[in-house]
Amino acid sequence: MKIRKGFVSNSSSSSFIVISSRNLHDYRVFGDYVIGDDGECEFGWDVKIYYDIPSKINFAYMQTKYVKNNEWLDMLYRVIKEHTGCDKVRSNLTIDWTNKEKRQGYIDHQSASTEGENTEIFESSESLRNFLFSPLSYIETGNDNDNTWEY
Repeated sequence: MKIRKGFVSNSSSSSFIVISSRNLHDYRVFGDYVIGDDGECEFGWDVKIYYDIPSKINFAYMQTKYVKNNEWLDMLYRVIKEHTGCDKVRSNLTIDWTNKEKRQGYIDHQSASTEGENTEIFESSESLRNFLFSPLSYIETGNDNDNTWEY
């Protein structure tokens, strides 16, 4: 079953997420999982679909940081640890562009949790697990300056 909730469209960008509960990947990590070491960290004007697990984890992590939601962050760390079997989850990703010590990332303004968008992944641990680890779940980004969209 796929659940699609919300679609963002504004003068600069559009994005939405799709959550599927089918075919969860067996994604094992030995040692620590470091958020931001792999995957995409900039979800802005590009016209792209992100299916890979590291990009979805980065997206979810930044959503927790935009609204400073420690419950979501704890859920994210717990789901990653439970599903991957990793020893520990830590982050090398920041939304603070003055921090040059970590990999910098962002979600375009009106697609981020600060606007209440794309937050349904945190409705439950199951929703988050399905979003992160199903190959049928994804993040789709775009912008209205690109004429390759077909309607």
